[in-house]
Amino acid sequence: SAPVQVPVELEVVDWTLPEARNFATFMGIYQSPESVALQYDVELWSEEHWKRMERSFELMGRLGNNLLIVPLVNRTEYGNDECMVTWVKGEKEGAYTYDFSVFDRYLEVAARHCRLEVISCQVVFGGGWFASDPAKRPVSVTVVDPKTGKREPLVLPAHGSEEAKRLWKPLIDALIARLKRKGLEKTLTFGIGHCGGIHKDVRAQFKELAPGAGWHLGKHPRPRRGQHSYADYVEYLYVGAIPPPEKERHHGWKRGDQLIIMCQRIYDAGQSTVTMRTMAERALLLGDNGSGRICLDYWPVKGSSRHGGRESLYDRWPTARANQRCPHLSYLAAPGLEGATSTIRLEALVEGLQEAEARVFLERAIDGKELPDELAARAQKLLDARVTFCRMTHGGGTAADRAVYGSGWRADSAALYRLAAEASAAISK
Repeated sequence: SAPVQVPVELEVVDWTLPEARNFATFMGIYQSPESVALQYDVELWSEEHWKRMERSFELMGRLGNNLLIVPLVNRTEYGNDECMVTWVKGEKEGAYTYDFSVFDRYLEVAARHCRLEVISCQVVFGGGWFASDPAKRPVSVTVVDPKTGKREPLVLPAHGSEEAKRLWKPLIDALIARLKRKGLEKTLTFGIGHCGGIHKDVRAQFKELAPGAGWHLGKHPRPRRGQHSYADYVEYLYVGAIPPPEKERHHGWKRGDQLIIMCQRIYDAGQSTVTMRTMAERALLLGDNGSGRICLDYWPVKGSSRHGGRESLYDRWPTARANQRCPHLSYLAAPGLEGATSTIRLEALVEGLQEAEARVFLERAIDGKELPDELAARAQKLLDARVTFCRMTHGGGTAADRAVYGSGWRADSAALYRLAAEASAAISK
């Protein structure tokens, strides 16, 4: 088609955003090494594969991602075939060393682009509605014979048994030592549990092996106060209404010990762009730390499973299915020529995250009584008006799309940044 001239209006506001890795809003995004390898028909963990993986993490870095999923067992709900740390047979029967080469590089690539706050190591299978027994399902790891190179699965003893502790201890010790060398030991989290949580025997085992680590849950309802207190990181699906500001104001950036993450039912083909744009701000207004359980690059590749209107490697193994708690958004990015590339919905999410930062900056200034009264009142009025817009777009779908027409959202965005600049100048004085 012929070139089209597009008018561009640029307004520069004297307020500097923090780097994306320092955003106040937590983002929990899932990345799929297997999907990337299959999409580009390259060998898993080859140099060509790593080259394309870099593109995925560059985009995750733009989104201020804080989460990394590491499968320590085979065939988890994340669609991996093998565990990321393979077990190497020793000379003595039942003795093993561990090959961390893939884990080390994966962590290196992720940390280059993202500030990692949660490294979720998959050691159990979730599933079940409210029964916690699925966490005791047998899991397997990949064992390599160094003499022949043969790879085969090894089914491990049930979690909680003395034999399981004996086998897991050297691996967990080596994992913690590696994270400690990078200053990431506090990020260690085990997963994944669903509505029923994690079986007490499983929790006891890993508490003994890694006393400071918590658990990752992906569940339907938001946890009640005190529920699943052992979980450091909880993604929940049933999202309630945002309260009107005259009734209650939530500030999700005031983090507690437990990270609570909103994950809406937003689908690959059915979500509204404005729903993506307001996602970060809406999470903060709910009192959550951010949003997540969103996939970056789970594209419909060979071997994908079909369910719930989606087609991806997520949930492809019957023994480890998340079922209804499967992420509803399979890919934020599109497969470009050399790797993941941006999309309208990804850019909308980026813009929304940036505006959420301006909101947090103003809320902190108001909360800390750093602004003159008149400026603080104007800032609060604008922030409350944004709550109304977020409430209108909270449900997603066509209703959210209609909410933007005639709403003046571009002018509101400009006003938000101008107020951030004015507040910044007032604070510096």
